[in-house]
Amino acid sequence: MQQSQPEEYGEVLDFKGIGESLNIPEDYIRLKDYKINPRIISTGLKDILIPIKSREILNNIKPNFEKILHVSLLNQSVGYHLYTIEDGTIYTRNFAPQVGINEECATGTSNGALIYLLSKEGLTDEADIIQGETMGETSMIYTKAIHLMNKYIIKVGGKATLIDEH
Repeated sequence: MQQSQPEEYGEVLDFKGIGESLNIPEDYIRLKDYKINPRIISTGLKDILIPIKSREILNNIKPNFEKILHVSLLNQSVGYHLYTIEDGTIYTRNFAPQVGINEECATGTSNGALIYLLSKEGLTDEADIIQGETMGETSMIYTKAIHLMNKYIIKVGGKATLIDEH
């Protein structure tokens, strides 16, 4: 699926508010090997893309959804899209209490925004992103950013398995 042209809405430097909403220290809000601050980006929905220091920290976050909702409303975003990079693999979690979704196991627009950010930062133009691990509903989201004539084409896809017909 091709997504809308990415739009950037700036950095979110409220590390204290983000940390409190995720119940983690502020210094966990960063990637291990890269300097990228939380940033609001949209390829259809505005998300705050938040780097997390490690996969272990990402998977052990106990979010405070009321505080996430507050920070999201202040920043006019749908919610948080957390990500980390470990051994070349990207792992994510998505919290969107503003639209009634505390945690989502697969998000196309958020991962589209993420691949745009990672491409723009020179890290990668294509990635298979793992999401939903902590929910026991692991998803693989295929993402690709193509940079042509000062614009980005963002493509997202994936695989799903029906586990319950109710």
